[in-house]
Amino acid sequence: MSQRIDTILISHAHKDETYVHELVNLIKVTGVERAGVKIVCSSYPGFSIPPDVNIYDYLKGELNGNVWVIYVLSHNYYKSAACLNEMGATWVQNKKYSTFITPNFSFHEIKGAVDPSRNSYRLDDKSKLNDFKRSILQEFNLDLNDNIWESVRDSSLEEISGYAKIEREADRSVRINFESVKNMGSGKIKVALRAINETTAQIEFTYIEIQLNDVDGNELVLKDEPSNLWVFHEENKLIFIEFQCGGSEYSAARHDKANVTFRSQKALPW
Repeated sequence: MSQRIDTILISHAHKDETYVHELVNLIKVTGVERAGVKIVCSSYPGFSIPPDVNIYDYLKGELNGNVWVIYVLSHNYYKSAACLNEMGATWVQNKKYSTFITPNFSFHEIKGAVDPSRNSYRLDDKSKLNDFKRSILQEFNLDLNDNIWESVRDSSLEEISGYAKIEREADRSVRINFESVKNMGSGKIKVALRAINETTAQIEFTYIEIQLNDVDGNELVLKDEPSNLWVFHEENKLIFIEFQCGGSEYSAARHDKANVTFRSQKALPW
């Protein structure tokens, strides 16, 4: 007969603490603490790692018990060496685990030690949260009033949705990518650029600089201060600019690589 779970450890990136706070609230409302289960979550006040202790020694001690590890996976998680080390340490010890993904992350992006098909949930999916609740209640033989659960769940979903929107907006970008270059004759070349505006504002490009290199190592630097070059909100469009090559030995027919820099300014959102 297996030992009873005595600790729930939430493995997450600190940049995802807003999401994780809501997950802890959902776990708390099930009543696991009354059943003697300890919640460990480094970013939640009252459940964090005690001050003046070595974080890795503390986690090592916790993992010696019968732990249920909950991974909150995101782009932030996979960028964190500490998180990946934690994932490896818990997986090697063959601990019971479940996986949550944040709203702007997808199951096909899961990699590493965890199995994406095993006990996986979405933080912004009501039915998946209900499945998780049933799993906790069954694990610890608990009862929970449906009205209480639904109130906390819906409040958490609203917070999660709001933060996910903020996160998506912060990740949106404005960029210009090099597409191609063509020799137009008479010492002229035409450069095709792709301007991408993922924000909700209009963007005016005020300066563009393009560094072109051919396979022989010849370089050509082109600069332009376009007039009235706008890219509207969430627009993706091609821009064509003609330049005089000057005295450069650069060959468009033997083009190798390009680098584009620019300056831009925002207008009011539409």
